[in-house]
Amino acid sequence: MRVIADDAVESYTGVKGKRRVLCLTAADAVRCGLERDSLIEMLGRNPTPLRAWVRIAEGEAGAVRLDAFARTVLAVADGGRVTLRLLAVPPLPNGMAEP
Repeated sequence: MRVIADDAVESYTGVKGKRRVLCLTAADAVRCGLERDSLIEMLGRNPTPLRAWVRIAEGEAGAVRLDAFARTVLAVADGGRVTLRLLAVPPLPNGMAEP
């Protein structure tokens, strides 16, 4: 996925604890075999991955908006590329609780 630098993007959700979220278009989610509340790892140029919970939203197909922290952890810049990898997690009866 192509990176769009966006320091205004809402990267976290949660009331009791903040959880990183990553918004994908519905078409990108289907293409990647993901759905809402899938836990993924983003892989960039650094060996350390960054985890996030998937949200489905309008946006540019083939691209993800990442804040400065995510771009630093992954060592990617605007226009760079990240790979998404699905992580297996036990089923969550009510999904990820929304704020």
